Order: sequence, then C-alpha cells, then structure tokens
Amino acid sequence: MDRIRGVGKIELDLMASARIAAVIAALVALCICALAEGDVEDDSADSWREKGHGLFSNGSMEEALQAYDEALKIDPENATFWLDKSLIHDILARRSRLKAVALFDEDLAENPEDARSWWGRGVALFGLERPEEAEESWERALEIYDETLESDPEDAEAWFEKAEVLISLGRNGEAIEAYDRAIEQNSTRSAEAAMAKANLLVEMGLYDESLEAFDEAQELIPPDDDQAMGRLWGTKAGVLRQMNLTEEAEAAVAKAAELGVGF
Repeated sequence: MDRIRGVGKIELDLMASARIAAVIAALVALCICALAEGDVEDDSADSWREKGHGLFSNGSMEEALQAYDEALKIDPENATFWLDKSLIHDILARRSRLKAVALFDEDLAENPEDARSWWGRGVALFGLERPEEAEESWERALEIYDETLESDPEDAEAWFEKAEVLISLGRNGEAIEAYDRAIEQNSTRSAEAAMAKANLLVEMGLYDESLEAFDEAQELIPPDDDQAMGRLWGTKAGVLRQMNLTEEAEAAVAKAAELGVGF
C-alpha cells in the first residue's frame, strides 16, 4: 500500500504511459501490414501516418503529431488518425503533469508555505487521476490561505486564490463568498473576481444570480478595457440564450461585436 502512495504510484503512472505506447505499437503493426498489401503514395494520408508512427517509435513526439496532422489534412474524417493523435497527446500530457508535480515538489521543499504551489500540485495530481493526493494538496493550500487571511483579512489576492482552491475542492458556495470578499477590497482583482463569480454561477446553473454578477463586473471593469467588456457581453449572451431571452441575447452579442469580440 505504501508503494502505491509513494514511489510505486510514480511507477504506475509510467506504466499507464507504457500501456498507451503499447496501443500505438499495435497500430504501427497494423499500419505496416496495410502498407504491405499495396503501394502507398509518398504524400498520401497513410504515408503520413506511417511517418508519424516511425517518429513516435524514435521518441519524436512533437514531430509525430505534425505527421498525424498532415494525414488529417488529407483525410480529416478518418477516426483512426484522430485516435493516433489523441494517444500522443495523452502521453505528452501525462509526462507534463509528472514533470509539474516534480517541480512543485522542489518548490515546496524550499518553501513549504507556498499556497500557490500546493494548489498547482493538486491540479497536476488530479490530472494524473490521483484525486486523494490532489485533495491533500488543495487542503494544505487552503490552510495556508486561511492563516494569511487571519492575519490580513483585507488581502484581496489571498481571497481570490482561496476561491480557486475552494472550486477545486468542489466547495462552490464558499468560493462565491471568497470572491465577494475579494470584490469588497476594491483592488485590482475586483473585476476579475466578479467575472469569475459570474462564470461560476453559470456553471452552477444559477442564471439569475449570474446576471447580477455580470452587472457587478460591468461596473468594475475599466471602461477602456474593450476585450474584457466584450468577453463579458459575449458570455452574458450565452446565459440569456439559456434563459430563452432571445432579444436580450442578440443585443448582448451586438455589444460584444462592437467591442471587437465575436461569439
């Protein structure tokens, strides 16, 4: 059991990558058999796929992706080509998350009170399908933010980042309260907190409340920030559509377009 939670868990992650690699190896064999049955033009989709498999076998992941993209340009409706590409993405994503965990661990060895690193570590672990360890990291981040806010309850940055941790933990109601506290401080994060709050309310299906939050954000966004205001109107349009308020939604889309943001 200890091995699964410690070094053994890393080995399991590597085994998962190896299983994905084994799938691609099988696809390589199938591709070779198919090519042996007939001639394939150099610029054909199957030829590009074969090149992708060869690059994968050599460990050239990025180049393999480019070869699969070339195959998909020729045959964009080929499900197998899309599968090839997705498997490479899975391997790269897993490797990236493992690297992220290792780097966060290094950061935390130097500064164990770095709440942001604890949060990021949790995100990477969750992506590696290690939810228990992810939750432990997020809970530690939350403890640090609570300690920070106990000494300085007007720290808007800490309130904002605490909200992010609470969302990761599935505690959305508390996250909204934390965003409200960030907004109250009238800091540079207030507008961002109001938008984040509005988007979270949308995800929770609380459309009426989200519209109120968008109105709040509209008051906080600097008048010369056309991109932020355009995104607000575009997102708000989606909510209005969900509420079957077609005319209001179209008006919101028009306002977003006026600001140079298309939806």
